[in-house]
Formats: sequence, C-alpha cells, structure tokens
Amino acid sequence: MREFFPRAGLEELVEIYALTDGIPFYITQVEIPLWEWLREELLNPVSFFRDEIDFLLRYEFTEIKTYKRILEAIALGKTTPKEITDFTGMKHSNIIPYLRNLIEMDLVVREVPVTEKPSSKRGHYYVADNFLAFWFCYVYPNLSRIEEGTFDVAEIQENYSHYLGWVFEKVTRRFLLKMNRDGKLPFRFTKIEKWWHKNEEINLVALNEREKKALFFEVKWKDSSNREARGILRDLGKKRSLYD
Repeated sequence: MREFFPRAGLEELVEIYALTDGIPFYITQVEIPLWEWLREELLNPVSFFRDEIDFLLRYEFTEIKTYKRILEAIALGKTTPKEITDFTGMKHSNIIPYLRNLIEMDLVVREVPVTEKPSSKRGHYYVADNFLAFWFCYVYPNLSRIEEGTFDVAEIQENYSHYLGWVFEKVTRRFLLKMNRDGKLPFRFTKIEKWWHKNEEINLVALNEREKKALFFEVKWKDSSNREARGILRDLGKKRSLYD
C-alpha cells in the first residue's frame, strides 16, 4: 500500500485498505487525500461504485436481490445464521445454500472459534473482502441519496473508526503471520483465529497445538491512555480464564 501511496501516513493507509482490501483495481481508482477523493467519486455519475457489485454478482448468480440482502446483513454485523435469517426474513433451511454459494465464490468466509473443529455449529459468517463490506455498509443503503447528490461523505467519516475495528483485526492478523514466519514471537504458532464463548470474544488467539502454547491478542483501533490500555489487558486476562 505504501508503494502505491508514498505520501500517505500509516492511518490513511489503513483507511484506504479498509476500502480497497489491497485489490489492485480498486487501489488504482483511489487518490489521496482519501476523503476529498471519495467525496468527488460519490458525486460522479459514472463512478465504479454505482454498478461494480451488480456486475460482480451477475457474473456468478441469478438471484441478485437475495444475495445482496444476505451480504448486506453480514456486512452490518449479522454474522450467525439466526441473525441473517431474522434480517432477511428467510427461513434457515433456505438460507444455507446461498451462504454455501457465497463461500464457494470467496465472497463470504465462515469462521469458528480457534479451538473448534471446522464442522462446529458455532460458525459465524463474514464478508470476505473489505470493498464488499465497505459497499454494503455505506454505499448500498444510501444509493438513492448518492444518485440524488444529497449524501455527504462526512456521514461515512463519522462512523469510519468503528468500521476500522474489524479491518484492523485483519491487518493485525497479517502482521502476526509475518512475525511468525520471521520467528519474532515467543513460539511458532500453527493457527490463528478468533475465539468466542457466549458473549465474550478474544480478537485473535495464536495456537501451537502440539506444544500446547497460546498467545492472546486484543485489537483496538483507537487512541488509548496507559490507564485504558491496562484496563483492556485486565479484561483480556479475565477472558483468557474463560478460554481455559
């Protein structure tokens, strides 16, 4: 990302990654400053934002409306089958084939807690790439206003830090994978995923199952004081005890 945008700071690079997912076509559309470019781009009547997702889905599926509704649900944080069915109004048995198709086309991923087998019934669904998530969070719900020219990009900017929390987990995971390859962690882990139990979640847990070792990571996209950071570590310690 820095090679594409050598003048951008680290925070702006993360903001751009949260929109483009590092996909070359989307990166080449973006200019910096990001928010000035995005304001102009959303006003552009031939912007790639207008029909990029329709083009992508029509290439793979016929029931575009249904797939859009499911992707919107997941992008807005409805990650369990029940939450998705409640949002879409579909039956659970009807929605599973759509989810399987989305996974097969790499548009959605299914994750289970790091300690569970892939077949676990505790799976959650997530949009696979950041551009899809960005589009369904911010563009799709506001398409009519964008077309009318009444949508202000400030509405995205005000909420963007919350959106970046999910993206920063992905950034952190990639960073830890690189550290693992370079041997810069206390041990080499063999898998790294989320962990959750009931209402508690640990953002990332890195495991070496053979050596029975684990690293626990809490990921926050925010400015924190030392006191707040210590509080986050204490909370992580409590959740770590639930993990046992």
